[in-house]
Amino acid sequence: MTTKSKTVAALLAVFFGSFGAHRFYLRSYGWGVLYLLFCWTLIPGLLGVVEGVRYLLMDESKFTAKYSEESAPVTETESRDSPSVSERRSRNTSADFTIEMSVGSGGEVSVGSQLDEEEMVDQSSEAWVPPGEGVSINGYEVPDGMVYVGTDLNSVDGFHGTDACLIDPSLDVDASKSDPEGTRMSYWPSYSSIDPGCRATYLEWLANGRRDPDIDIGYVFLFFYGIERRVLFDAQHSSQVRSEIPRILAEVEELLEVYGEESSFPGYATRFLNAVRAKYDPESLSTVQYTSRRREIPLGVRVEIGRQIAEEGSLDSEVAFEWFERSPDTYLRTPGQRCEAEFKSLFFAKYEERFEEGLIEESNIAPLTVSYRSASRSLPDLGRSRSMVCRILLRFRSR
Repeated sequence: MTTKSKTVAALLAVFFGSFGAHRFYLRSYGWGVLYLLFCWTLIPGLLGVVEGVRYLLMDESKFTAKYSEESAPVTETESRDSPSVSERRSRNTSADFTIEMSVGSGGEVSVGSQLDEEEMVDQSSEAWVPPGEGVSINGYEVPDGMVYVGTDLNSVDGFHGTDACLIDPSLDVDASKSDPEGTRMSYWPSYSSIDPGCRATYLEWLANGRRDPDIDIGYVFLFFYGIERRVLFDAQHSSQVRSEIPRILAEVEELLEVYGEESSFPGYATRFLNAVRAKYDPESLSTVQYTSRRREIPLGVRVEIGRQIAEEGSLDSEVAFEWFERSPDTYLRTPGQRCEAEFKSLFFAKYEERFEEGLIEESNIAPLTVSYRSASRSLPDLGRSRSMVCRILLRFRSR
């Protein structure tokens, strides 16, 4: 998440509003150009003062939600940092297929200075309720665990005090002020900072199985923050924690089924699933069919394309059709949509006629990169650090 400062935006608007400086800063380039074109009329200057005051009076969370940018989920040519951990699979084919995975420098997650890593791990172990175990919190019976409960759990980055995901039973809870619509929830919620009514709403959502489709997405993110910590930090230090990952991933997939149309959650959840599978279960990537955007080729299809090129040097008609069908550049007209089976048969016939031996792709191409930046602010600031970016590089090298 690229966060913009409302103070900077306000100063630019007041002092350089005539030239649209604040608009360029907030990436509203079209408006910025218009301000420049009409700067001689003095109108943009007056508008700049008004907008500057509005920015200053705007709530910080609303400003962040409106003007901050979410980082691109999957890129083909992101950073080419040297990986710290790699797994090579030798095959009797015309090319090598290599999976390289890394998590930050030296494969470790950097931790803030308040506690050392061992103390952080101990705090996590004491507070974590494992999958399958129930826990009673302020009168609410929460089944199936997967939450942190206690009074001590420092944020991993060391700068945000208590981790946002920690459920502290000593804090007040008031069911009479329930807020399922999330009108009092901040952009980055924290259990310790939300009011007693919101805490009651969150605990009720957990107790009822975490599947209420009408709950505000902020409560889902609050739960998701704990999932991120468990997998991205705790799992690096314990094989027992790593054994929980399949159950945790299944939970995230089920949450996607319910909240797949909500705000930015589908993007975060999908990239999280892809990155974790890339690190801990790369063989499962070929089965991934969910995407972080509506018009996007699923990671599983992209991996299958890469593998077939690497192993066989060409693409058969089935894989080529799936590539064509899932491509964001493909828009079938009415005949293709209504006569799906006939169109597919025609595609196969024409494809095999033109590419008798399969579509050949050059092997010297950029690696497929899967990266993830956490939703939680309690994890390191990934806009400035790559310490918790998971990536998988699928390289195709000819012999």
